[in-house]
Amino acid sequence: TPQHDSLIRTAYNMFKDKPIFGHGPKMFRIICADEKYATGVTPCMTHPHNFYLQWLVETGPIGLLLFISIIFFMFQHVINNQDYTGRLISIITLIIIFWPIMSTGSFVKNWMGVSSFFAIGLALSMNKFKLDE
Repeated sequence: TPQHDSLIRTAYNMFKDKPIFGHGPKMFRIICADEKYATGVTPCMTHPHNFYLQWLVETGPIGLLLFISIIFFMFQHVINNQDYTGRLISIITLIIIFWPIMSTGSFVKNWMGVSSFFAIGLALSMNKFKLDE
């Protein structure tokens, strides 16, 4: 949509300005209104509506790599558990939450974060149970 395209382009402009450490946590909503970043129809909201883009703009590549490594270790934890017969449910849940090319809410700032953390907690805790076959 044009709104998401505007947010992506604005986020990219912000990233180009501070490509190493980003602008800081929760700064997208404050800085996006600056005319040197704002692009398109709706260039400014509270977050860029993509987990990975948000981490890139606010914490730079270093923060994004840390976020991706946490996701990687969650997947690895679930995939490596051979005793869990419902492992596929956990993997699908994590894939849906962390699919990189979709519009998302903010991971840490709103109701989407709450529901995401709840689903992640369920997926990881279910991994501890061995279901009867």
